[in-house]
Amino acid sequence: MHPTTHMAGRYGGRLSYPIDHWVDTDISDMLCRLDRYTAQRAADLQRLPKARHGLLSHLFRGIRRFWKCYVTRRGYREGDWGVLIALMAALYPMLSELRARLEVPGGLSETEPQPIGTPTVDEEAA
Repeated sequence: MHPTTHMAGRYGGRLSYPIDHWVDTDISDMLCRLDRYTAQRAADLQRLPKARHGLLSHLFRGIRRFWKCYVTRRGYREGDWGVLIALMAALYPMLSELRARLEVPGGLSETEPQPIGTPTVDEEAA
C-alpha cells in the first residue's frame, strides 16, 4: 500500500528532527483504512490463488506482525495508539484472507443474510 521511492544524489546525513507521519485522524479513520486495505488485498488474493494460505498461517503472520510493530519497531513508545496500530497490523492478514474466502468480487458475501421480510429465491418461484 506504500509506494516505493528511489533516491538519487548524495547522502545528506541524519535528520535533525523526527518526521511526524500522520495517517489517520481518529480510530474511525484507522478502521476505514483497514477496511480499504483488506478489501484490496482480498481482491488480490482472489485473483492470485497461489498467494492464498490457510487461516492458521495467517494467524501466525498476524502474531508476527503485532510483535514486529509493537516490540521490534518500538510501537510501545506510542502508548495506547501503539497497541491499536499493532493490532490493526495483526488483523490485516487474517481479515484479508477471510474476505477473499467469504466475499463475492464486487458484491455482498455469498452467505449475506437477507433482510427480514425479503422473499427468498424459493419463495419467489412458488
